[in-house]
Amino acid sequence: MELAELSEDDVDLENGYLRVMGKGNRERYIPFGQKVAKALLKYKLKHRPEPMATDRFWLTADGRHLNAGRIEKIIRLYGSKAGLKRCYPHKLRHTSSVMYLRNGGDPFSLQKKLGHSSLQMTRHYANLADSDVRKQHLRYGVVDRLRV
Repeated sequence: MELAELSEDDVDLENGYLRVMGKGNRERYIPFGQKVAKALLKYKLKHRPEPMATDRFWLTADGRHLNAGRIEKIIRLYGSKAGLKRCYPHKLRHTSSVMYLRNGGDPFSLQKKLGHSSLQMTRHYANLADSDVRKQHLRYGVVDRLRV
C-alpha cells in the first residue's frame, strides 16, 4: 500500500501533493485539496509522535513505522464503526475513483492519479453504472442538443 510508504518529504503541504512510488518504482504526484491539507497538518503538528529511527510520515503511538497491514486494520475498524460491511483500502480507491468521475473528473487525469499505464486499467477500477452513463448522455448527448 503506497500510503504506508510515504516519507515526511513525500507530503508537500505547501503545494498540495503527495509523491508516491508506484509499481515498477514509478514516481507520481497525487494532488490533494484544502480539507486533506488541513487534516494532514493537524496530524503532523498535534498527533504525530516523535519518530524512532524512521522517516515515514505515518507512525505508531511509539514512533515506529505504521505498516500497511496496520493501516488496513484501522480502515476496516473505522469502516465497521461507520456501519460499512466491507471497507478496505482498495475499496476506498475504487469508490473515490467512481466518485471522482461522477463529480465531473476526466478519466485521463484519474489514470495519472491512479498510476495506470493505460486507460483500460482505469476503466477496470472506475466503471460507471449504466444509470450514470444514461444520465450523462441525457445531459451531453449531441443529437438532443442540436437546434433543428
